Amino acid sequence: MENHQNKTTEQLFPLPAPSGKLDGASLPGLPLPLTRLLGRAQEVEEGERLLHDTQVRLLTVTGTGGVGKSRVALAIAAQVQHDFPDGVYLFNLAPVQDASFVLPTLFEAFSFQQKSAHPPLEELILSLRTRHLLLVLDNFEQVIDASPLLVELLTSCPALKVVVTSRERLHVRGEHELELQPLALPGPQMPVGPEALAQYGAIALFVERAQATLPSFRMTAENAPLVVAICQRLDGLPLALELAAARLGVLSLHALHQRLTRRLALLTNGPRDLPARQQTLRATLQWSYDLLTPLEQRTYRRLSAFVGGCTLPILAAISAWPESEMATLEDTTTSLLGKHLLVRQEQEHDEPRFVMLETVREFGWEQLVVCQEAEMVRAAQARYFVQLAEAAASSSGNEQENWFERLEWERENLRMTLQWLVEHAEQEHNAEMALRLAGAIARFWTVRWYRWSSSQERDWVERTLGLSVEVSPEIKARALQAAAWLALVQDDGEQAERFYQESLRCFGEAEDARGSAVASYWLGYLAWVVHQDEKHAQFLLAQCSRLSKDDPMVLALARITAGNMALDQGKLTEAQTCLEQSVSLCRTTKQKKDLARALRSMGRLRFAQGETTDARALFEESLALCRETKDAFHLARALDLLGQLELEQGNTELAQPWLEEARRSYHALGTQRHLAWVSLRLAEAGRQQEKYEVAHACYLQSLELFERLNETEGIASVLRSWGQLAAQQHKLQWAARLWGASQVWSQRKTSQHFSLPVDHLQLTGANNEPVVAAVRQQLGPQAFTTAWEEGQGMSPTCFLASQALHEPVASQLPTREVGPSHLTEREIEVLRLAARGHTDVQIAEALVISPRTVHAHLRSIYSKLGLSSRFAAIRYALDAQLL
Repeated sequence: MENHQNKTTEQLFPLPAPSGKLDGASLPGLPLPLTRLLGRAQEVEEGERLLHDTQVRLLTVTGTGGVGKSRVALAIAAQVQHDFPDGVYLFNLAPVQDASFVLPTLFEAFSFQQKSAHPPLEELILSLRTRHLLLVLDNFEQVIDASPLLVELLTSCPALKVVVTSRERLHVRGEHELELQPLALPGPQMPVGPEALAQYGAIALFVERAQATLPSFRMTAENAPLVVAICQRLDGLPLALELAAARLGVLSLHALHQRLTRRLALLTNGPRDLPARQQTLRATLQWSYDLLTPLEQRTYRRLSAFVGGCTLPILAAISAWPESEMATLEDTTTSLLGKHLLVRQEQEHDEPRFVMLETVREFGWEQLVVCQEAEMVRAAQARYFVQLAEAAASSSGNEQENWFERLEWERENLRMTLQWLVEHAEQEHNAEMALRLAGAIARFWTVRWYRWSSSQERDWVERTLGLSVEVSPEIKARALQAAAWLALVQDDGEQAERFYQESLRCFGEAEDARGSAVASYWLGYLAWVVHQDEKHAQFLLAQCSRLSKDDPMVLALARITAGNMALDQGKLTEAQTCLEQSVSLCRTTKQKKDLARALRSMGRLRFAQGETTDARALFEESLALCRETKDAFHLARALDLLGQLELEQGNTELAQPWLEEARRSYHALGTQRHLAWVSLRLAEAGRQQEKYEVAHACYLQSLELFERLNETEGIASVLRSWGQLAAQQHKLQWAARLWGASQVWSQRKTSQHFSLPVDHLQLTGANNEPVVAAVRQQLGPQAFTTAWEEGQGMSPTCFLASQALHEPVASQLPTREVGPSHLTEREIEVLRLAARGHTDVQIAEALVISPRTVHAHLRSIYSKLGLSSRFAAIRYALDAQLL
């Protein structure tokens, strides 16, 4: 028996450590439970002991359903999280029904959505091989066939450990089991008095949950024997205890004890192939179910068919509930809430949602199957959600935003419906419904970008398209557009292009001019972004313009892309004409999302024209519109451009917050290529501010990402800029090596599958000739050439692995206070050279830093000394005898 009362929630579940251990990943940390974990101190301690053992790499927490495996696993992870410097991450596998999707789930969580030369498993191993990580994989029993994947990961990644929760062992090599028994109960010789009884986990849990239901409840000497009898009848199972305690709102302890006696006696003979503890949990859930009226049972069964819950109107719609009897449905739902079978979630500007705990929902689904209602309910859900998605797709303007908010709430139900339709696509009607649903959701995917789409959706849509099913050309065309979009946002431009070409053919058959215009637009966009084929892109965009002459929304998109093409080629007059037209069209149609894109492009044009103030204002207006429309991807790009603008102006202090927010956004979206570029810009900001450790970390992340993506332009840019940092730190040979390698990579061709463009105001670190010349002079021509040629033979992996580049910044000039003015050593050097009459460029060459950095140092000097001019600074240097 363990006294767990003295362990606080904070001790067991500290707040998650700040994110950032694995930049570029969309990984969930540890949640903070809202209730205490009681009676599990010994199990948590044992799990902690096992994970501290270097021989234990895989720990499986086993036990019957409802015994608290997830809570214990999280408590163990929280206790050992400081042993894993690269993080502890939780994966809830409850939504993953197919073992083959476990690898894609892990792969996507680490945001590997770009094409790679390696297969997904190999790529995952390459990334995790040196990481000191703990992965917590919850609800693994339904994907237990994926167990060999864990063995392969653990075998290949020596610093990785895994905690799994499952109702059964995995039966693989290296597995260590922590089996959870029911909570501790008093034996035949029951302790005397409530305080002694409260030391048992089952009693403590029941009493605490009873007080949550009935605040006046207290365990006394008089009712203690009855409390013990109830907990014993429930075998000390946490879920059973909680469900029973919830009934104290309507039942006395005596009545509860009587009901339990009858139900347990009736349900002790469950399926013999299930463990006894699972039979007990099933009996508890069956008892809870049997306490319901027939109407409550039916409502409970229907509610269990929804993933992530639903609203009453949706429940009424799929149940064909008469509107005249809605009050009865409300009463029934209220009763289920009171019995703690449902949880109410508020939705802003909409009906409240009613959700279930997963275990409770699973039991309800079983009853739905037993009652032979499952297929009927799924078919009704499919009809409802297809109509919902099609209504959202046909809306526009502010009305569409409201529809899309509804789709956000129903995203899990929509996914479940799409999956069910695909899995039952042998029925032609279901296949057609799947294609209709995919085609309707495509617009939602387009507007909300990565907030929904994943490789599972892409797999489902492509599987359905591969079926020989007769549907109208328009339905197929819209489904093809959905498949194209899913490929496009995963940066698979080549596959997206094939789907758009086929959709264009189908729209032509359907004589759908608008659909053909949209397909032509995307094909023109891809012709330029992926292939840099200006002639073909112009042809397709012109075709889009002809087809959309009466549709200003599509025409505006065509003009935006045409303007960006011209801008990328330096044709500023042509770009201005196209972009001004696009802005005018977007303002006329009040399409805020498209207007934000047009304004961002116009800002790039103004910057190219030297109008920095106008560019900044346009980027800020675009950003505000993106925040308003919740357009996450374009919001990140606007943030990125604002950061670039300030960086190029030498305002690194202003640039950094924009770039940091952009990085967080790209991180959440999983757009690896954009994350790599913004990390490079943050490295450049750190370099200019002489925050060398920050710069090193950003260069590392950026180079790792670019190498994985085979983004040769990015690799060359990182190496070139990193060389400047090495020069600043007086690592002159390394600087030359980095520049030599950069030259090699700048001559290589990047793979042409990227479909998501990156906005550049100016390639970071491109203008480094003065620094190169200074390093050549200091090293001497022969030594410089030797180092340069050595670099040309080094791969990015060599630089990533080289300790010489990753040392703590010992070569950074130390910072110390000098007299009352508190100037740093570097500021003294700058001031001394300025006092000798050197220009900013000459100071930069002498110190191997950029002129912008010199300017920043001078501003800091003026501020610290209270000076207003260079002349005053020179006088100060003379008076301080710095010359």
